[in-house]
Amino acid sequence: MQIAINDDLGRRLKKLPNHDKFVNRVLENALETRKTREISLKDAALELFDDYKNNKKLTEFTVLDGEDFNV
Repeated sequence: MQIAINDDLGRRLKKLPNHDKFVNRVLENALETRKTREISLKDAALELFDDYKNNKKLTEFTVLDGEDFNV
């Protein structure tokens, strides 16, 4: 797989020792962080599901979803 990056970033990365390993490590960490965040959000949603299902006051304003919000 190839990933395109801008020229300036490419030059800066090439100055690092083991730049290939560095880039791989950064990408692995980013993907792992995203996976962890997705799991956390899913757990939070499941934990609150019954509250939102049984308490209609928590969802009263969902009828406004998609409406512009002017401040």
